[in-house]
Amino acid sequence: MNRQCANKRVKCDTRTSRALRGRYAFEGYLMKFLLLIALLLSSVVARAENLCPVNEDVAPDMRIAESDLTKERAEKAVEKVQGIVSGADSKYEWITVPNSLKIIEGYILKRDALNAEGVMAQYHKSQFCEFMKTQAWWYD
Repeated sequence: MNRQCANKRVKCDTRTSRALRGRYAFEGYLMKFLLLIALLLSSVVARAENLCPVNEDVAPDMRIAESDLTKERAEKAVEKVQGIVSGADSKYEWITVPNSLKIIEGYILKRDALNAEGVMAQYHKSQFCEFMKTQAWWYD
Protein backbone atom coordinates (compact mmCIF):
# COMPACT_ATOMS: atom_id res chain seq x y z
CA MET A 1 0.00 0.00 0.00
CA ASN A 2 1.35 3.46 -0.79
CA ARG A 3 1.45 6.40 1.60
CA GLN A 4 -1.69 7.99 0.24
CA CYS A 5 -3.73 4.80 0.69
CA ALA A 6 -2.37 4.33 4.23
CA ASN A 7 -3.89 7.68 5.10
CA LYS A 8 -7.44 6.94 6.23
CA ARG A 9 -8.73 10.26 4.89
CA VAL A 10 -7.87 9.34 1.26
CA LYS A 11 -9.90 6.61 -0.40
CA CYS A 12 -7.81 4.20 -2.49
CA ASP A 13 -8.58 0.90 -4.01
CA THR A 14 -6.06 -1.85 -4.58
CA ARG A 15 -5.91 -1.18 -8.33
CA THR A 16 -4.61 2.35 -7.70
CA SER A 17 -2.12 1.05 -5.18
CA ARG A 18 -0.77 -1.61 -7.59
CA ALA A 19 -0.61 0.89 -10.45
CA LEU A 20 1.42 3.30 -8.37
CA ARG A 21 3.80 0.55 -7.22
CA GLY A 22 4.24 -0.53 -10.84
CA ARG A 23 4.93 3.02 -11.91
CA TYR A 24 7.56 3.53 -9.21
CA ALA A 25 9.19 0.20 -10.05
CA PHE A 26 9.35 1.20 -13.72
CA GLU A 27 10.91 4.56 -12.79
CA GLY A 28 13.49 2.75 -10.65
CA TYR A 29 14.45 0.50 -13.54
CA LEU A 30 14.51 3.46 -15.88
CA MET A 31 16.87 5.37 -13.58
CA LYS A 32 19.18 2.35 -13.33
CA PHE A 33 19.15 1.98 -17.11
CA LEU A 34 19.94 5.67 -17.64
CA LEU A 35 22.75 5.50 -15.09
CA LEU A 36 24.21 2.51 -16.90
CA ILE A 37 24.08 4.38 -20.23
CA ALA A 38 25.76 7.42 -18.65
CA LEU A 39 28.56 5.26 -17.25
CA LEU A 40 29.13 3.55 -20.57
CA LEU A 41 29.23 6.84 -22.43
CA SER A 42 31.64 8.37 -19.94
CA SER A 43 34.02 5.44 -20.34
CA VAL A 44 33.92 5.87 -24.13
CA VAL A 45 34.61 9.60 -23.78
CA ALA A 46 37.46 8.94 -21.35
CA ARG A 47 39.07 6.56 -23.84
CA ALA A 48 38.53 9.02 -26.68
CA GLU A 49 40.54 11.73 -24.94
CA ASN A 50 43.91 10.05 -25.50
CA LEU A 51 44.99 8.90 -28.92
CA CYS A 52 48.06 7.17 -27.53
CA PRO A 53 48.97 5.12 -24.47
CA VAL A 54 50.36 7.13 -21.56
CA ASN A 55 54.13 6.74 -21.16
CA GLU A 56 54.37 5.45 -17.59
CA ASP A 57 58.19 5.59 -17.76
CA VAL A 58 58.00 9.38 -17.34
CA ALA A 59 57.14 10.72 -13.89
CA PRO A 60 53.59 12.17 -13.85
CA ASP A 61 54.80 15.68 -12.94
CA MET A 62 57.28 15.63 -15.85
CA ARG A 63 54.93 14.11 -18.43
CA ILE A 64 53.32 16.26 -21.15
CA ALA A 65 49.69 15.16 -21.35
CA GLU A 66 47.79 15.09 -24.62
CA SER A 67 45.43 17.61 -23.07
CA ASP A 68 48.35 20.06 -22.79
CA LEU A 69 48.69 20.11 -26.57
CA THR A 70 46.06 22.67 -27.51
CA LYS A 71 45.97 25.33 -30.19
CA GLU A 72 45.88 28.07 -27.56
CA ARG A 73 48.97 26.75 -25.79
CA ALA A 74 50.80 26.29 -29.09
CA GLU A 75 50.00 29.89 -30.10
CA LYS A 76 51.29 31.18 -26.75
CA ALA A 77 54.44 29.10 -27.17
CA VAL A 78 54.99 30.58 -30.65
CA GLU A 79 54.61 34.11 -29.25
CA LYS A 80 57.06 33.35 -26.44
CA VAL A 81 59.70 31.94 -28.81
CA GLN A 82 59.23 34.86 -31.24
CA GLY A 83 59.69 37.30 -28.37
CA ILE A 84 62.88 35.57 -27.24
CA VAL A 85 64.30 35.42 -30.77
CA SER A 86 63.51 39.07 -31.49
CA GLY A 87 64.90 40.18 -28.14
CA ALA A 88 61.60 41.70 -27.02
CA ASP A 89 61.19 39.06 -24.29
CA SER A 90 64.07 38.84 -21.85
CA LYS A 91 62.18 36.93 -19.12
CA TYR A 92 62.92 33.29 -19.73
CA GLU A 93 64.98 30.39 -18.51
CA TRP A 94 67.01 27.90 -20.50
CA ILE A 95 64.06 25.45 -20.44
CA THR A 96 61.58 27.91 -21.97
CA VAL A 97 62.57 27.41 -25.61
CA PRO A 98 62.79 23.59 -25.65
CA ASN A 99 59.52 23.24 -23.69
CA SER A 100 57.79 25.72 -26.00
CA LEU A 101 59.02 23.84 -29.06
CA LYS A 102 57.65 20.59 -27.62
CA ILE A 103 54.22 22.19 -27.22
CA ILE A 104 54.30 23.49 -30.80
CA GLU A 105 55.48 20.20 -32.32
CA GLY A 106 53.13 18.12 -30.17
CA TYR A 107 50.12 20.24 -31.06
CA ILE A 108 50.87 20.03 -34.81
CA LEU A 109 51.30 16.25 -34.65
CA LYS A 110 48.12 15.85 -32.59
CA ARG A 111 46.14 18.10 -34.94
CA ASP A 112 47.34 16.12 -37.95
CA ALA A 113 46.50 12.80 -36.23
CA LEU A 114 42.98 14.01 -35.43
CA ASN A 115 42.31 15.45 -38.88
CA ALA A 116 43.92 12.84 -41.13
CA GLU A 117 41.70 10.54 -43.14
CA GLY A 118 42.17 7.45 -45.22
CA VAL A 119 45.58 5.88 -45.58
CA MET A 120 47.30 8.85 -43.90
CA ALA A 121 45.30 8.54 -40.67
CA GLN A 122 47.35 5.66 -39.27
CA TYR A 123 50.63 7.30 -40.33
CA HIS A 124 49.84 10.57 -38.54
CA LYS A 125 48.60 8.75 -35.47
CA SER A 126 51.80 6.69 -35.32
CA GLN A 127 53.90 9.86 -35.65
CA PHE A 128 52.00 11.51 -32.81
CA CYS A 129 52.21 8.42 -30.60
CA GLU A 130 55.93 8.17 -31.24
CA PHE A 131 56.28 11.80 -30.11
CA MET A 132 54.22 11.06 -26.99
CA LYS A 133 56.40 8.04 -26.25
CA THR A 134 59.83 9.57 -26.83
CA GLN A 135 59.54 13.34 -26.38
CA ALA A 136 56.45 14.19 -24.31
CA TRP A 137 58.22 15.27 -21.15
CA TRP A 138 59.12 18.67 -19.71
CA TYR A 139 62.61 20.00 -19.25
CA ASP A 140 62.95 20.98 -15.62
